[in-house]
Amino acid sequence: MYRDDDINYLTNLDELKRIHEPFTRHNKIHTVACEMYRLWENKSLFWFLLTDPHISVELHGWTHVPYYEMLPNLIFNDFRAAIEYWSENAKRMLGVSELPDLKRITTYCATWNKTSLHVKTVCDLLGLKISLNDGDCAWMFHYWSATPKQVEEMITTR
Repeated sequence: MYRDDDINYLTNLDELKRIHEPFTRHNKIHTVACEMYRLWENKSLFWFLLTDPHISVELHGWTHVPYYEMLPNLIFNDFRAAIEYWSENAKRMLGVSELPDLKRITTYCATWNKTSLHVKTVCDLLGLKISLNDGDCAWMFHYWSATPKQVEEMITTR
């Protein structure tokens, strides 16, 4: 997994596309860990995430908070709201009743790569896997701090 964290409604689409281009050229999946709060307001970003065949959309949270420190009911409410928000808006935008597999949220990409028993419990309840930077990621990065050359090198060597 090539995991790009902290994608949110303020994400610069031109910069993200610039970093994404090597994934398309090499036919690799670019996993974006999204904060769902207000993501729908950035329609061009939402459309890009939803329709690009080399992007897998995953959950980073409703917002960027330390879920590993939170109570389970609060984690559950945030995760469920975020998943429903993505799913409902994505289906409406595409005019479909079911999302393609690549666009269904299946994984929680842990904020700060930390988890807790409460996070694990909530993810189990919601059917989510947990991604930490502990072997499941070939590379974890942020689009604003990577260069296309770095992306190119990473996806061709790992």
